[in-house]
Amino acid sequence: MEARRLFRELVEEYFSEATVALANQSRAAKPTLALVTLSFGAVKRTLHPIKKVADGVEISNYPSRVTVQVDVFTHGVAVYHEGELIGYEDSSTDDMSAFVDFLNSQYVLEWGQLHDVSVLVDGDIQCLTGVVNDNNYEYRSRITVQLYYTHRVTGRAAVLDEDSLLYPHEDEEGETVYTPEEPPETESTIGGPTGNDADISDEKTVVIEPHFEPTTSGGGSQKLADEETGYFTEAEITEEDKDK
Repeated sequence: MEARRLFRELVEEYFSEATVALANQSRAAKPTLALVTLSFGAVKRTLHPIKKVADGVEISNYPSRVTVQVDVFTHGVAVYHEGELIGYEDSSTDDMSAFVDFLNSQYVLEWGQLHDVSVLVDGDIQCLTGVVNDNNYEYRSRITVQLYYTHRVTGRAAVLDEDSLLYPHEDEEGETVYTPEEPPETESTIGGPTGNDADISDEKTVVIEPHFEPTTSGGGSQKLADEETGYFTEAEITEEDKDK
């Protein structure tokens, strides 16, 4: 849900004069302005996670991706002849091409680095005008986007919220405070883990405050959230002489 929220906010930032809504909303009235709909599809992730330990708690990271269909509905561009309106030209693919330019821009690249996500346009810009018989929105185009992100799982039973993982930040008074927001990377990752990777690997800089909420379908429980994984920090080794 966090990845979907981030992408929706990015689309809203670009289509600031349009209405951006999730597709397949039951009994939702269509707006009168230009409309952009987002349809999130299948989620694909790795079978085995990348495991790390923070504050004595195991963290599992699943590189993941979700398919997103972005549809643009527009009234088109007015066409005049001798000062008289004679119709509207289909501009939906032009509008979508401009949006793809935005997704490929340096601005979105830096946005992805900040939020640890990646956006990749998959395939062609499709013109769907006339596919759906709709008098309100007769011009329509679509693109498919692959949204890559990391799904992070916390705790022995993997039911703790990602917000349980807290990162250190310095407030205005110079005091260290811990929040769920990951610190931005400030160093190059060439040659070894730095930035976010280094922070989550260092038990001294990341703390865990268990936080649990059941899923919308009732998944998880407080009992599972309270499960702890045992570990040791010291081990005593004794040597025995088998000849004695």
